[in-house]
Amino acid sequence: MFARWICRYSCAAFIFLLPLPKLSAEITPSPAPANLNEIVRVVAERAAKPPPLKYLYSKSRVVEELDRRGAVTDRSERQFLVTPIGGLPFSRLLARDGQLLSPEEAAHQQDREERFRQRVAAGRAGKPKEIGGVTLTPELLSALKFTWEGIDQLNGRKCYVIDLGPSGKKTGITKIDLILPHASGRAWVDAEDLEAVRLELSLKSPVEIAWGLIGKVESFACTLDRVRLEHDQWVMAKLEGEAAYRKLLSSKRTRWREEASAINKAVSLR
Repeated sequence: MFARWICRYSCAAFIFLLPLPKLSAEITPSPAPANLNEIVRVVAERAAKPPPLKYLYSKSRVVEELDRRGAVTDRSERQFLVTPIGGLPFSRLLARDGQLLSPEEAAHQQDREERFRQRVAAGRAGKPKEIGGVTLTPELLSALKFTWEGIDQLNGRKCYVIDLGPSGKKTGITKIDLILPHASGRAWVDAEDLEAVRLELSLKSPVEIAWGLIGKVESFACTLDRVRLEHDQWVMAKLEGEAAYRKLLSSKRTRWREEASAINKAVSLR
C-alpha cells in the first residue's frame, strides 16, 4: 500500500496488450515550439476528461515483494475485465492468483458493478477532473517545470518529448508538495492527438515522511505506456514500477506491473 501511495501521487503530480511503444534510437533535437505551454494545457485537459471509452479489455496486475537481493518473497496476481459502462471504465475482478473467484466473491463483484451503474445513471461516477484522487488545478500545473527535449518516433508516430520537474511553487496538496522537489520525469506526447503516450517518473533523492519518523521512500521508478486504438481512443497498455521504502521500522521493496490485452471494440456503451 505504501508503494501504491507513492506511485499514485507521483503519477498524479505529473498528470500524465498491445504492442508497447517502440522508442527510436535517439531523440532528435529541435527548436522548442512557441506554444509549448498550450500543448501542456491541452494534454492535461484531455488526461483529466477523456472521451467515452469504446473498448473492453483484459487487465492483469502483478505485485511482488522482494528481499534485499531482489529475490521474490511474495507474489500476488489478479485478472480483471475492464468494460465501458456509460463510457466510463469499470474493472471487474475475475481471478486471483490463478484461481477463479468463489461464488461469494463473484456476487460481490456483481454488486460492485450494479452500484457503479447506479452512480453512472445518477451522474455521480467518474469525476473527470480527478486523476489519482487529485484535482487538476492551475496551481498543480504551475508547480511543474516543462522543458522541451525534441522529437521522437513511437510506433511510427511523431511525438514531442518533454522533461518534467518541479518549478519550486507549491500546490497546496501536502503529499504532492512532499514528492515534487525530489522527482524528475519525461513525457512523450503524440504530436497529432496531443495525448500522453509514455511517461517515465523517478526520484532523484529519498523522500522522508514526517521527518523519517513514519517512513522513508529510498527509491522509486515508474513507467506508463499508452496505446492508440483509434482517434480519441487511448488505453493504458502497461504500467510497471519498483520502489524501496521503509514504513516505521519495516523496510520493504515492491515491484508491480499492469498490462492490458485482448482489446476489443464494445458492442454498445452500456
